[in-house]
Amino acid sequence: MSSIDERGLRKINVDDEKLWEEIQKKTFQGWVNMHLKEINDEVIDLKTDFCDGVKLIKLLEVLNKQPIDGRYYKNPKSRPYKIDNVNFALNFISDNLKVRLIGTSAEDIVDGNIKILLGMLWRLIQKFQLSSDNISRASLLNWCNHITSEYDITVENFQKSFETGLAFCAVVHKYDPNLINFEELSSENALDNLNLAFDIGQKECEIPKLLDPKDICNGHIDNRSVMTYLSMWHSKFQEKEKSKDGSSSSAKKDVLIVPSPRAGASQERIVSLEQKCKEMEKLLQEERQKSKEYKEKLEKSEETNNQLKQTIDQLNKQEEKEEQQEQQPEEEEPKEEPKEEPKEEPKEEQPEEEQPEEEQPEEEQPEEE
Repeated sequence: MSSIDERGLRKINVDDEKLWEEIQKKTFQGWVNMHLKEINDEVIDLKTDFCDGVKLIKLLEVLNKQPIDGRYYKNPKSRPYKIDNVNFALNFISDNLKVRLIGTSAEDIVDGNIKILLGMLWRLIQKFQLSSDNISRASLLNWCNHITSEYDITVENFQKSFETGLAFCAVVHKYDPNLINFEELSSENALDNLNLAFDIGQKECEIPKLLDPKDICNGHIDNRSVMTYLSMWHSKFQEKEKSKDGSSSSAKKDVLIVPSPRAGASQERIVSLEQKCKEMEKLLQEERQKSKEYKEKLEKSEETNNQLKQTIDQLNKQEEKEEQQEQQPEEEEPKEEPKEEPKEEPKEEQPEEEQPEEEQPEEEQPEEE
């Protein structure tokens, strides 16, 4: 059984692991099919339909809004070809989309490892569903809390706060009050509230039913699944604001995420934001002027430094020349002394000239005969 922590978040124990996988699998499969619908394709079972890599590559092409360069096997039969396809897709995710995949291998996807597959899909949801609208967990939670605060509903997390379905219904009513009669709803009818909100979202706003009302009523709520579903409603609110005003200025986004029960209060908030914008622009101009002045001073100081450097270089060169001139006489003196000594060597050859005097005994030999 699952337990609830002190913040009201449901902890999923090891025994609930398969149940958690099934809940997240429903949501992520719905998100995948929402995109594959653009090319008249769908996934029946995430565990098996992505194992050859073909539909995974198609999904990436839809998300990237253009074909992927390179070749892959259109109808792979053997395991090596399937692994090549999945590797092709994973390389595109990491290298081109710059999405970091930790502990994800092609063999895991081919073998139908649902944990690895769900982790990969969550990264893609973060990239294309949440990051595209600059949504983080904290900002999405804050947005939901502001939307529902008008209805006396406090949203503290993405699990227990949505169990009664009233928070989902409040989002629908805030989007269009004509779509739902919020005053008639009761927290005791959780299943009816959830079905009502999800049905209207699908029929009127083209938001697929990514969540199972029965799972939520039974307390089996997945954090990531709820975030994925609510991010689609967040996108719808932004689209509505753009269609009204023709632009998505930051001031209008602030009005969207900080709703007020009175039009006068929101008008005052707009005026306050405009004044703040003007003050920020004035400060920005002052900072730009200071930056310009500092840049001019910096350029002047650089010129002065360059001149000083040139002067120092010239002085150094002069000192080197003077030192060289002082050292020249000392170097010439030892060169003259050794040249005279070898000239006296021929005088020692006199013994060779006296040799004829020693030959006299040879001349005396005839006298002895």
